[in-house]
Amino acid sequence: MHGLIQKDLYSIAGSLKSLLLVMVVFGIIFIPQSGGISFIAVTVFMMSALVISTISMDDFVKWDKYALTLPLSRKDIVKSKYELLIIFSVIGSVIGLGVSAAYNLIVKEASMADLLLMGIMMIAISIALLSIVMPVIYKYGVEKARILMMVCIFLPIILILGLVYLAEDAGIAIPEMNEVLVIVSALLVSAAVFLLSYFVSLRIYSKIDL
Repeated sequence: MHGLIQKDLYSIAGSLKSLLLVMVVFGIIFIPQSGGISFIAVTVFMMSALVISTISMDDFVKWDKYALTLPLSRKDIVKSKYELLIIFSVIGSVIGLGVSAAYNLIVKEASMADLLLMGIMMIAISIALLSIVMPVIYKYGVEKARILMMVCIFLPIILILGLVYLAEDAGIAIPEMNEVLVIVSALLVSAAVFLLSYFVSLRIYSKIDL
């Protein structure tokens, strides 16, 4: 299992180095304009989306057909991708938190508690959204999944911003919510979506003729 994850990390090593550099440069430009909290969201989504790149590379070189000649099961292959999704999401959050915290030491824009809560929230959201995409990848292929991923990312943002705008325009006050309760709820929902997605993907993948 760990060997499959290492294989994926090696296969995207070049892309990962370039992406990390882009994140740092992007952070220097983006954070002063939009803040550290927004930057955390960007880094988490950029990193978590790399799991799709690993599947695309596997498809290109017909890796799965070769992997099944090894002492590996289809369950191992699918499980490794879902573990990789968690790993990438956490790495993205850590990068976002690190850069945002460094900037925050200078400008004191947000508290470390707010940044940490945002990091945890974005891990939950990115895992949930990519979990929705994963079964589509196994069913229809990477390209169609990319389209769904864009919809999953931008549609909720548009809906939330639209509802906030309409509420403010109508003079409706948005109630304050307990941050800890929101985080716990998000993690529970994300875990449920993640597990459901895993079993759906495993069922789809087990029926694919490689």
